Amino acid sequence: MKRDPFIIIVAAMALTIMLVFGFHMARRNSNPIDKAGAQMKGQPAPEFTLQSLDGKTVRLADFRGKGVLLNFWATWCQPCKIAIRAAGFASGRSRDG
Repeated sequence: MKRDPFIIIVAAMALTIMLVFGFHMARRNSNPIDKAGAQMKGQPAPEFTLQSLDGKTVRLADFRGKGVLLNFWATWCQPCKIAIRAAGFASGRSRDG
């Protein structure tokens, strides 16, 4: 059974046009978080308040002028456990000198 080459060419062109359009739309609507991060570059972090492990309320403004590392983790997460240990080590080193 011989296929008409015209139909194959039209189908290939239609597929190519759809792929190009899809890639264009995906790039155009890229991650809005990345765009927001680029707009925030060089700006102060937005103010926020969190509860510490001992129940005290901590504000970001309380640490103005100091280095702050905010890391969210879970005790059931194996990579998080490694990060917790690493952060504790780094924290101890910075206090000692």
